[in-house]
Amino acid sequence: MKLSLAALMLIVSASLSAACGTPSSLCKINSGAYRVALPETVTPDTPLMVFLHGYGGSSKGTMGNRRLVAPMLARGWAVVAPEGKIKNFLCEPKCV
Repeated sequence: MKLSLAALMLIVSASLSAACGTPSSLCKINSGAYRVALPETVTPDTPLMVFLHGYGGSSKGTMGNRRLVAPMLARGWAVVAPEGKIKNFLCEPKCV
């Protein structure tokens, strides 16, 4: 399945804030938060990579991994890193 930047914008367009849209800023939406890095040229057909970090990781850490993000941007891809909600796997469902 090919995701595009247009699909991402369709999903979160109602929730974007002015400070959102850079690797260093956390974009908050009703269901969580994410960081995004955009290539120099963005069109509705810009491909999108969603990187899901592992346990203990973070969207900030993902965006700080230049060996991962820079090649994607150089190829014209947008990169999105969602922020995990639960930081403790022993947490009860109430902790969400």
